[in-house]
Amino acid sequence: MNYKKIGKSIKERMVELGISEEDLAHDCNLDLVLVNNIIIGEEEASIEVLTLIAIYLDMSFNELLDTKKNKEFFITTLKKSIKCRRKNWTINLMGAIGLCLILCIIDAILLLINVPLKYGLAIFVLITVILLIVDICVALNEK
Repeated sequence: MNYKKIGKSIKERMVELGISEEDLAHDCNLDLVLVNNIIIGEEEASIEVLTLIAIYLDMSFNELLDTKKNKEFFITTLKKSIKCRRKNWTINLMGAIGLCLILCIIDAILLLINVPLKYGLAIFVLITVILLIVDICVALNEK
């Protein structure tokens, strides 16, 4: 979201209604510094706070977020998000296929060098657990 534009929309509506920052802060039970930072666009206000301000100023959420002017921004952001998710899905699929191939190769090597089945199975399970732990760590770091 473009918080500077949101702050500008709030300020314009406050001027229209003749409401001061102090009035807005007091009536909405918000800290004056928070209100000031929202208006100048330096505070990433929560949806709840923005909703409260929009209701107080008798603005629709579309007016507050200025969605008509920001439509291009929202569309671009959405397209980037979808593209990123598709890319991540493809990478995850390729990784899963790669892991399966690695495990199959290791299993074949163990069979070729005549490792007893119980040791081969233990090694196979150990490698699988290690790969799962690595995958979980990578997934947690991405978030």
